[in-house]
Amino acid sequence: MNISERAGSSAGDESCFAGLFPDVDYQFQMRMRRMTVREYFKRSANADAVLAERECWLRTEPLRYAAYLPEARESVEEAFGHLRDLDLIPPLDGQSDSESPERILREFGHRLEPDVVFLRPDAARDFRMVAACVCFPSSWNLEEKIGRPLAEIHGPVPTLNAELGGSISKFLHRMAPGVAWCRENWGLSASPELNHHPSRGLPRLESTVKLAGVWLRVERQALVALQKSGGILFAIRVEVFPLANVIADHSARLGMRRALETMSEDVAGYKGLTAARKRVVELLA
Repeated sequence: MNISERAGSSAGDESCFAGLFPDVDYQFQMRMRRMTVREYFKRSANADAVLAERECWLRTEPLRYAAYLPEARESVEEAFGHLRDLDLIPPLDGQSDSESPERILREFGHRLEPDVVFLRPDAARDFRMVAACVCFPSSWNLEEKIGRPLAEIHGPVPTLNAELGGSISKFLHRMAPGVAWCRENWGLSASPELNHHPSRGLPRLESTVKLAGVWLRVERQALVALQKSGGILFAIRVEVFPLANVIADHSARLGMRRALETMSEDVAGYKGLTAARKRVVELLA
């Protein structure tokens, strides 16, 4: 299923790329900013199409896109209640919200555009993924991540733990409730699909790729501290844009080109850009 033409934005809309490509050599950065929870979770112009695709994946392969551990119950219920009180998600029909956390988790997937992940600190104060509804993963498998600590989840990303692991942990423990802390992450793909689960075998970027075959994939992420449970709601809203849109934005084009030229070989490999990086830089020129 492909709804990318509605998931992206029109060329020349500079707000789509603001902050994505700073004029510095490539490096992992947190670059967190405050946003209200209501502002982050509000419906987009493409909500109907996005929710229809989410419904499709959850209906056909629910165990692949949603996972729940018992220790997540309090956090899942608290997050649902908070979003319901903000009128961002309707109450459940037919039973008490607190009676079925598994159902609540599925309702996040059916009724919200962003994917949701729940983190809770363990006895060692390490945050672990305890529940998630992720219909649009960026080439990762939820079944391999559930129950693992954040540092282990980030392990495959070259240098990330070494550069930011300590800062991420401190930030998570110090977050105050009531606000969404937001950041963006980006990658390039040969497919405009929102769902990049590894099982789908989507095409990869090659050295001969043409402009029409390159897509910018943006993750607009948000972290929301849950006061009662001590957990954290991590949300991921995925947007996809043709590379031509980036080229039409002078600042974004120069910033992406610098990022690709200065990205380490290890990071380029992790992002699936080893074969195509030189070619994409040429396209950006």
